[in-house]
Amino acid sequence: MRLLLATHAGDFGISFDPAQLDAIEAQAAVIRITRGNFRLMERLFAQMRRIMTLNRVEEVTADIVQAARDCLVIGPGN
Repeated sequence: MRLLLATHAGDFGISFDPAQLDAIEAQAAVIRITRGNFRLMERLFAQMRRIMTLNRVEEVTADIVQAARDCLVIGPGN
């Protein structure tokens, strides 16, 4: 799942640096939130990109993933 996540995220201009703890936590959050649903993953990535652009942030963090989930009203967080 992490390989697919990293590959598909690139389509949205998002990259997960495997050397960064924040990026690893963000990947885990995306996997947990989407539970492998690719349509939901696409929506989440698009929202993450919007948040990152508005805030001029280049690094993906779990907080960005959480903010994207909150904007999309995906459901209760775990």
